[in-house]
Amino acid sequence: MKRIIFLLLIFSAALMAQEEQKSIELPDFVITGSQSIQIPKAEKVKPELIPIISKDFLLPNYSPELMPLLIESVPVRHIPGISADDYYIGRLNVGLGLYTYPIGELNLSAPFDNYLFGLDIWGKNIKEYTDYAYFNTSGVSLKNDFFVSPNSDFLPGTSVGLGGLYERFSYRYFGAATPDSLSENDLMNFNFSVRNKFIRKFNFDFDFNGRQFRHNNFDLNEKLFSGKAEMSVNFSLFSLGGGASIKRQMTDHTNINFRENFYSFTGFIKLYSLSDLIVTGGITYSSDEDNSSLYPFVALNYKIDEGLSAYAEYKPRVEFIDLYSLYKQNPYLKNNFIGNIFLKNKSAFKAGINYGITDILTAGVWTEYKASDNYYYFLDNEQTGFYNLFTENDVKTYSGGVELILKSQIPGYLNLKAGYYKIKNSAGMIIPFQPEIRFDATYMKEITNNFNIVLSYRFMKGAYTDLTNTDILPDYHNLSFKIEYKMFDNLYFWTDFQNILNKSNFVYPNYREKPFDLIGGATYRW
Repeated sequence: MKRIIFLLLIFSAALMAQEEQKSIELPDFVITGSQSIQIPKAEKVKPELIPIISKDFLLPNYSPELMPLLIESVPVRHIPGISADDYYIGRLNVGLGLYTYPIGELNLSAPFDNYLFGLDIWGKNIKEYTDYAYFNTSGVSLKNDFFVSPNSDFLPGTSVGLGGLYERFSYRYFGAATPDSLSENDLMNFNFSVRNKFIRKFNFDFDFNGRQFRHNNFDLNEKLFSGKAEMSVNFSLFSLGGGASIKRQMTDHTNINFRENFYSFTGFIKLYSLSDLIVTGGITYSSDEDNSSLYPFVALNYKIDEGLSAYAEYKPRVEFIDLYSLYKQNPYLKNNFIGNIFLKNKSAFKAGINYGITDILTAGVWTEYKASDNYYYFLDNEQTGFYNLFTENDVKTYSGGVELILKSQIPGYLNLKAGYYKIKNSAGMIIPFQPEIRFDATYMKEITNNFNIVLSYRFMKGAYTDLTNTDILPDYHNLSFKIEYKMFDNLYFWTDFQNILNKSNFVYPNYREKPFDLIGGATYRW
């Protein structure tokens, strides 16, 4: 009887999605094409198969550094540990909602001794809620992971990865003066890597990545080829290592061709000889066609007690911000430039304290200061809803935060992150669209063997919309709740209540995020 009642609830949600129409928003425009490959340990490598808890049931983490400027309508959720007994090799997830209609994802994974094959296919459509608001995406990714046996005589424990991705996405500039303007884009990515962290005396990591991003509205085409090599030789009292990173950017726009090379080289020494203290020091050289920099760095990690440690680092560095990365942060960026940003963090200091008890509890507090040149931000000062890119020198970042992760069967899984950020230019004005306060919370609980819940909340405050700091965005509140019910061993039904408070949330003026959305769906695993 319980199962019948729950089924009626799920399909009622789906039926409501067909009948009810309100207003919507453009969701997060963050597309990733990176590969994450696990390094095998001495025991037999376990394949990365499909967990019982669906990928949609749990969302990814966010960095305590600069948060992406376009925020997803659902608060961030974090994946707790999943038992190896819960793995499947395939998953099909489908759903529909008031505004999210339809959504689908297929995941396949097949292990063969020292080889793992993975295939993902997905699609998502956000219906028009307010006038012209629209988002649609679909894509496919393929990855192949090869593992050398830990017992091999040649490079034991080495992993080789080969993968690719294609994704297309389209949306409208519904907050602009011409809201019917449609943006159609696609992304292709290829990755090859060879890594080994198993050999105690010698570790290496080689990676090659090729990516093409096309923004069809502006007839813009960016190709980026990047290579990375890192190696370290480890002794009982110290390690010596170094790395090199090379990027080749080729950007074409109508009759304009832009070419840029970026190089970065690092050398370091890590000392273990001091009791309870690890010291790392080195130097990094970075250069593009017009700029170069040479920065030393040092990092300290001190074990205070069992599970308790403190760290401090001084690490100035250069970041090469390519065109796709800029559009990923702000999809409403107008093409007022061709090229990239050579962001110089000429001074960067970070310190913190971490506490952990095995895998049950981890907690940390941190603070950071940075002084940056060529710091970039966005303003729609010429055309409403179409953003231009600006840069400033001598920008100061003051930030600090706390994080707590609790993993336990009885109280459940809890993740809390809170951060305070003050980012000012040389005149003391706050950089636009950088929230001063950012908070994320996720609580997950397995109520019974058949019933899971996730409660998530995101809050942001203090984001100005101009450099004069006269206008500020309303506070951002987003509360979401998801339930998942196991009908049979391989079949799950779920309902996702997004933006329960139905708040009018904005990351950019006039671009309202999705109001309350109710999504119902099913997941089948095999």
